[in-house]
This record gives sequence, structure tokens and C-alpha cells, in this order.
Amino acid sequence: MADAAVAADAKLLIWSSLPNVTEMTGGQLTGVAHFDSKAEVERYIRGLDITSVFYFASFYMQNMETFFAPKKNPTTGAIEYRVSYPSETGLPLVDIKDTGIFLEPVLSSQEMEPSKYNHARFIAATAFYNGTEIVDAWNRVTGRGVSFVHDPGNHAGLTEEVKKIMKESAGLLSEWEYYGPTGRKDLEWTLDQLNEKPTSWEDYVRRVEESKDGGWFG
Repeated sequence: MADAAVAADAKLLIWSSLPNVTEMTGGQLTGVAHFDSKAEVERYIRGLDITSVFYFASFYMQNMETFFAPKKNPTTGAIEYRVSYPSETGLPLVDIKDTGIFLEPVLSSQEMEPSKYNHARFIAATAFYNGTEIVDAWNRVTGRGVSFVHDPGNHAGLTEEVKKIMKESAGLLSEWEYYGPTGRKDLEWTLDQLNEKPTSWEDYVRRVEESKDGGWFG
């Protein structure tokens, strides 16, 4: 795709990238291939004769409605947000509908300053939210008393390969953070470029609560 963009004399290539976890962790985590593969393509694009920008998506808020949604404990009846990382871990969240907010500065600069953001990385997240902040938003909006549960072995029903990915992804979050040591600073820079504020986690929770029959928890 990158080669085709160069051949077509495209003026701008935006690539959805992520950090190279194997390199970032000094080889301690080698199973997060969906990060590493994107980073390898980014490295290739940087060597091409084309203006390029790298969009680093974070954890979609929409995931909280599906695979990562809080569930009722069958024994106690309590609603639990059960994940494999500790509560103090910062998880960068973004509403997928805000993609345009993050790319608008890049696209609007093309006429006057086409190289302004060349090789820049745009960190697509509203903020880093820890587990307590995530469940507190649910509780304020829904009044349902969701609790955070750290469950490192929460990989039931997954293949061994996927279990390894999930385990190493949790290790990435808790020890190196989603974007590595410069992630929070890079996010601050990105947010300073935006002309519109992205959706906060609590605003997203409220939107879902008001739009779905029965709200978050039926």
C-alpha cells in the first residue's frame, strides 16, 4: 500500500501505527504481534519519499460494550469489571467516532503547510484512565455499583496463542504503559494540536446509558 501511494504520487499517507513492543521492552515481551507489525510498516514508510503521519489508536471505548463489558458475577450477583491488569494501570481510551478530531489538524494543514506534521505521531486518546476512574464513571452515571476486579488469569475459553497475547498485553500496560515511556507526553502534544475536545470516558458512558434500552446493564 505504501509503495502504491508513492507510485501514485500521493501527497499524504496516514498509517495506523503502534509501538514496537519487542523493541520497547528489550525483548521481554515478544507476543504482541499486532503492535510490532504496525511499527515495522511505520519504519518502512519513514524511509519513503512521501509525506506521512502516524495515527496511534488507543483502546476503543466501544470495547467496553462488548468483550470488556462489566458482567454479573453468577455467584454473588455483583457487577464486576474483571480484567487482567491492576487497578492503578493507566489505559488510554478513545471514542472511535472521534477519529476525525485527531486527523483534522493534519488534513487542514495540507494546503498551507503540507509538511507541518511530516513523520509526526498523533496519539489518539482522550486520556489515560486507571481502573478506579473507569468504574467510578459507570457508578456515577448508572448508580449500579460496578466493582473493579484484578484477575490475571482471566483468559477462559481462549487459545494458547491468544492467552499469550492477552498476558503480554497486560504486562505491557502495567509495566511499560500502552505507548511506552513517552506516551503521556506524546498525548499532551497531540491534544494541543486539536481544534475540538475528544469525548471523555464519562461522557461516553452517559451517551450509552441514555441511548440503549435499559442502559448499560439492562
